[in-house]
Amino acid sequence: MICRDGDPSEEFYIILSGAVEIFSERNNQAIATLRDGEFFGEISLLTGTPRTATVRALVVNTVLFVVERQQLQKLLSEHKELGEQIAVKLSERQQVLISLGLLNEEELQRSQYAALTWVRDRLNNLFGINLGKN
Repeated sequence: MICRDGDPSEEFYIILSGAVEIFSERNNQAIATLRDGEFFGEISLLTGTPRTATVRALVVNTVLFVVERQQLQKLLSEHKELGEQIAVKLSERQQVLISLGLLNEEELQRSQYAALTWVRDRLNNLFGINLGKN
């Protein structure tokens, strides 16, 4: 078990090798399987909400790179393209979680922006960087 639904978050993870399963305990269903080069944990870290799913390693020797909030700020400042990739993936994952009833859509609907723009704005505000067009 890497993290549990409802846990607070101060980091996100990049899978260096192996595989993990993203699992909804509330719905008792698998949401996704992620492999080398993919990442998870960004929703909680970037939105400030508790974790929206449980993550468990599917392979015994799964290796993760853990990025804490302060490290992420530096990383995003130096590699803006990474921020854009995270924004796109976060937007996609939010829509999946909303469709499964695992994420509250009201916060996103209050915004006048599409989900991707909302995510970019959130990254810009949290980390003081400028990603894409606002």
